[in-house]
Amino acid sequence: MTKNLFVLLCLVGLFTCCSTNKGLLKKHNYAKVINEATFHLSCNANDHRAGFLLQKAYSEALIYYQNEIDSILTSKDPFKWTTTLQLMQQTNDLSDEILYNSAALQLICDPKIYTNELFEVNERAVTELYGAGVYSLSLHTKQKAKEAWYYFTKAAKLHSGYKDVILKIQESKDLATYKVIIDSVPAHIQY
Repeated sequence: MTKNLFVLLCLVGLFTCCSTNKGLLKKHNYAKVINEATFHLSCNANDHRAGFLLQKAYSEALIYYQNEIDSILTSKDPFKWTTTLQLMQQTNDLSDEILYNSAALQLICDPKIYTNELFEVNERAVTELYGAGVYSLSLHTKQKAKEAWYYFTKAAKLHSGYKDVILKIQESKDLATYKVIIDSVPAHIQY
């Protein structure tokens, strides 16, 4: 029963796959196109249309992401390393999709994986986020403390042992929190 359902899903997906993928490629939604193409290839390794679509989408994705990375790194964006890290991780996710599908791996033999570059970019992104958090925290407002908390928690997700990021998270949380003191007023009870 489950094999029949799998075959049915493959057939339904085949009919809807090709009509929507041109629009998805124009919108740079490469992850969805590659996901659908690898799914079709797992159903039928000889699906030439899905194979062609996978090769086209993956080559366009590599060019698109590399152009985005180059553009961001030459810009004055204060979070260029954080954005670069996200783009590199998206590229690695696409490559992982191919690596774990034998039919797709036969079509794209050497998918691009960022490893060494990812470590360096990760460290720069952590530094960038930590610095933004320190700056926001130094402004001593509740709103800026909330921003600082966001930056510090994001930095801690990338590298939990970075400097005193855990202490900074608590400090920014304390500054961003409203403290209410309730003082009871004695009431005289009359009988």
